[in-house]
Amino acid sequence: MPDMRKVRMIKKVEPPAELLDSVMARIQSERLREVKTRFWLSSGIALLSLLLLVPALREFNAEAVQSGFSQFSSLLFSDGGIIGAYSQDFAMALAESLPAFGVSLVSSVIFLLLFSLRNIRKDMQIVFGSGFVRSAV
Repeated sequence: MPDMRKVRMIKKVEPPAELLDSVMARIQSERLREVKTRFWLSSGIALLSLLLLVPALREFNAEAVQSGFSQFSSLLFSDGGIIGAYSQDFAMALAESLPAFGVSLVSSVIFLLLFSLRNIRKDMQIVFGSGFVRSAV
């Protein structure tokens, strides 16, 4: 059976009053550090994806010219009568000549850019304060 004096002493011990404030301040500073890290990482990814967008578009253009996709797609604007008469054949030829690797490369780079810009926008409010974001938009 436990000694009742020790149990009563444990119940009387209270944490210091400033302990809660210091713990909450530490949690807040760690959250801010995490948001700043995510902000700068997202900024780097956005810059990298912007730099990768140019070679991805060049690759898409080279594949489109090589596969004949650019000639088929130019028919959309130059001769609508042929497209209306042979719409099923035209759609099949256009789909077969679509440069799949170039499309997937460009779309993945654009997705990465938009994802990082979303994170930057969200974290910018926390890192720089809400007044900065309102004045920048």
